[in-house]
Amino acid sequence: MNKKTMSSGSINPQLNSVNTGKNSTQEIQKKPKKEPSALLNLFTAIKTKPTLEERVAMAQAQKEQHQLQEKQEHEKCAQEELAQQQLNAMQNDVRALIQKQTAKCNKVNKGNFKSLKMADGSVYYGQVLHYMPKSKVEDLTEQVAGFQAQPVGDNLIVSDMSQVDEAHKPHVVMARHGYGIQIYAEKQGRYCGDWQMDKKTGDGHQVYTDGSEYRGSLVDGVKNGHGLYIWTKDASQSEHGHVYLGCWKNDMMHGPGRFQHRDQRVSNSNFCNNLHENAAGFFVNPFLSVDQDSDYVSRVHRKDSDLVKEETLKNQKVSVYRVSNRQQYLETL
Repeated sequence: MNKKTMSSGSINPQLNSVNTGKNSTQEIQKKPKKEPSALLNLFTAIKTKPTLEERVAMAQAQKEQHQLQEKQEHEKCAQEELAQQQLNAMQNDVRALIQKQTAKCNKVNKGNFKSLKMADGSVYYGQVLHYMPKSKVEDLTEQVAGFQAQPVGDNLIVSDMSQVDEAHKPHVVMARHGYGIQIYAEKQGRYCGDWQMDKKTGDGHQVYTDGSEYRGSLVDGVKNGHGLYIWTKDASQSEHGHVYLGCWKNDMMHGPGRFQHRDQRVSNSNFCNNLHENAAGFFVNPFLSVDQDSDYVSRVHRKDSDLVKEETLKNQKVSVYRVSNRQQYLETL
């Protein structure tokens, strides 16, 4: 009994001592780590502190960066101001042209206007001219009664219809001539302006079916000279339509002109067959956006680069020579 008691008693203290050791280890692990000493912090700060030369270089870099930002902001403001000035100038010129045409229309004497129903269903209201082809008159040695003394081209112009001989009256033709307004059937547009021998020639205002309009010079119904074209706006894309003010040739933008994009950008450049010269010197579609224009220029540059590479490789190809002996072969090499 005593031996068992002693053996059991000898085991219990050992277990207790082991348990006590584990508890002390856990307590040590839970203790917070000591913060670095102030001396160590001071040493680290001194070690990472930039030198005088580094501080001067950093200050200079910051100054240059600040100056660059100011320059960029100044250039941006200058570009925006120039763009606004160009837009205002173009809008003023457009208004001036419209006012000029309106004033001309108001000054026209409408007392001699005629109202005509044309064969195509359109209606004409304006000045007219009566004439007769010279081929219908047998003897032109003397002035024909009722006609002007001097023919205009191949036509005799009627000066007084009451004096025209009855034999000539069936050959007299009436033409739109002078100032007049024509309204086309089925909402196909309208024209208001100058006419010459049944053709739109002079200064006029044409409104098209889609709402686009042209104001300016025409020759035989074709845009030639100086004129303004306003495209109808696309409500799904923009609040404004494209506007062009400048030279025209054979119904195409051709020569010096100004183009106002629907995003209100204004470009002053040369035009050739409806294409305008962009900042990179390429003739492109003026309807392109800024991104589309840049992409086109990039593709052209890439193509030019490929052509240069191809030409370089072509020039680097080994030429073939025909030699008859070893000496010629060595000379060729």
